[in-house]
Amino acid sequence: MNNAPGLGAGESVRKKQARLNRSTRGQWGLYASHRAEIERLLVPERRGGRICVLGAGNCNDLDLQWLVEAYREVHLVDIDGDALQQAAKRQGLEGSAKVRLHEGVDLTGAADTLGGWARRPPTGEEVEACTCRAAGPPGEWAAALGGAFEAVLSPCVLSQLIAPVRDTIGEPHAGFNTLLAAIRGRHLRTMADLLLPGGCGVFATDLLSSARYADLAKVAKEQLPGLMRTFVGDGKYFGGLDPGAIAGVLKNEPGVAECVGELKAAAPWLWHLGLNKAYLVYAISFRRRR
Repeated sequence: MNNAPGLGAGESVRKKQARLNRSTRGQWGLYASHRAEIERLLVPERRGGRICVLGAGNCNDLDLQWLVEAYREVHLVDIDGDALQQAAKRQGLEGSAKVRLHEGVDLTGAADTLGGWARRPPTGEEVEACTCRAAGPPGEWAAALGGAFEAVLSPCVLSQLIAPVRDTIGEPHAGFNTLLAAIRGRHLRTMADLLLPGGCGVFATDLLSSARYADLAKVAKEQLPGLMRTFVGDGKYFGGLDPGAIAGVLKNEPGVAECVGELKAAAPWLWHLGLNKAYLVYAISFRRRR
């Protein structure tokens, strides 16, 4: 999410994410409507499959009890292992054989490097090297998940993966867009790689906040698609996360497009985090080719 302050001086990406997770741990109630929208996109055609959630964190947007009824295994992946453990405990599934926790996983492949940039600006060569790492395969952790899945969910985590790049080098930097594209491509490629043929990937992201549009929390649901088009057209959104950019990767990027079949866009919704604080969220679902 984009509601958090940037990296503090000398603060690692891992420590920042743990700090943010601690600050939002008690917001289960505020996530109710957002959680329902996510759940609606995860209803399986048949029960008994396996699902992987990338960037599960506090799991405030996941009803784990519902997931373990719909799927035989629920794999939760996050850089913050304590957040996963506490989430399973709060939802009454601590130690459950149906819930597998994969802790300490860096989905960008470059978190430790990005954290170092909070102390000093990187050189051009360092940005280029980081981009190459981010563009690489997901690594051993993906193989450790134990095979492909019927469903893979990315629940508004890509904005968090991109945030350290914006916090450190900033959008004006010559290497910003290339590094952002590498992290985005890696994330969507990971989703596709983890799916069984015919499996469903669900990518959701926050695109706009009430910090940028003060009346966002008051917008009626039927007006959200038009509002989203307007802000995307004006360039007033979280850069690199618009539907066109995400669909472009899924349809055209080598290593992704070859295995991704039909795309389906869900109607955008509001994620309320208080009376006047909200995010505009949209989702794209896709199938891995059989």
